[in-house]
Amino acid sequence: MASGANPGKTKLTVRSQDGAYEDTRNIICYDKFGTPSAPDIESITPTTVTVAEPDDSGIFTYEYSKDKTNWQRSNVFSGLSPETSYTFYIRMVGTVYYLTSDASAGTTVRTETKKLTAPSAPTVASKTATSVTLNTISGCEYSKDKVNWQKSPTFTGLKYSTYYTFYARKAASGDYNASDASTGTSVKTNPLTDATVSAEGIFVSSTSPTVVAGCVTKKSQSSADVEYRWLAFNEESPNGWFEVSPWTKNNEWINWKPATYGNYVLVCYARVVGNEEASLIQISTGVETHPYIKGKCQMSYTGEGGGYLIGVESYDNPNQSYRYEMLILDCTLLAQGLPAWTYTTGKCGVSEGNALWTIWQPEYGYYWTLFRVFDKNGTLIDEECYGFQNIY
Repeated sequence: MASGANPGKTKLTVRSQDGAYEDTRNIICYDKFGTPSAPDIESITPTTVTVAEPDDSGIFTYEYSKDKTNWQRSNVFSGLSPETSYTFYIRMVGTVYYLTSDASAGTTVRTETKKLTAPSAPTVASKTATSVTLNTISGCEYSKDKVNWQKSPTFTGLKYSTYYTFYARKAASGDYNASDASTGTSVKTNPLTDATVSAEGIFVSSTSPTVVAGCVTKKSQSSADVEYRWLAFNEESPNGWFEVSPWTKNNEWINWKPATYGNYVLVCYARVVGNEEASLIQISTGVETHPYIKGKCQMSYTGEGGGYLIGVESYDNPNQSYRYEMLILDCTLLAQGLPAWTYTTGKCGVSEGNALWTIWQPEYGYYWTLFRVFDKNGTLIDEECYGFQNIY
């Protein structure tokens, strides 16, 4: 057996071992192409598969098969069944001196579903507060979530004044599966009522220790339900506006104890239940509240040394934890640009009750008193000023 010759025409000389016989003949040598790699797939449709041509297909010739029995030069397989798995192979076609290669490993793919063409977006025939009816499209089914589909174009059990997006698709027919969903159509259901509400004002009946206020409104229909929401703002509030009371039906009042004293802006929103968006109104007012200081006193002291008896009282004193402070400001010194705080009790607790008293013996002048209350953490929770008349 001879080996090592390159493919093509060559001469072969044969000699006997004893040299008595020698013969030379013209022969042709053949080789076999190497097995190519499994093919890549270029595209897939419900009835066709296109196998990607190898990079060197411009130099070598390839043929393709889906059963390793029937081979074709075209890399496109047509007339296939939808939703069916096929395995495709490739091999190099033999030339004059090279034999056809073995079949490659297979690449298995599944043809796509045979689908109908998606319809245009549905249009609205009519709507109420709880239903939407679409215009019928021949051969279609309908959905509001692209998951659950129905044959009827009418959707019921919806929520009033709410946006929904509706879709259509061609229903499955014969060997065709349902189409993709159409683009969506956004629809807002009607309100339950056309009633409205108008604001007449805010009535404040108390500012300390709690703010008691009510929103005075007028309804266009006496049977309408109105709900209210309250917000407040204080320059000292760490997050700006905050909610005092969430939406509450048919209760226009708040009874609110602020976390700290000061000037607040109160805003009340009102709206009719069932027509929330169209009927929404707001009204505001300002309040000054002192939720912790119940009272303050400045009166002449007739005891030894005379002067003034000054006191501050809180509404409560949980576990005797509050601290009280009273300071005196000399307005004359303040006007002269001099240090003006001339007297202070310091922060003092009391062993019982909820009031602190002190005796102050001033000289002639004009003064202001600052009353303060601190919580157990030393945080200022309320303060008020009170002006003396000229003291003789």
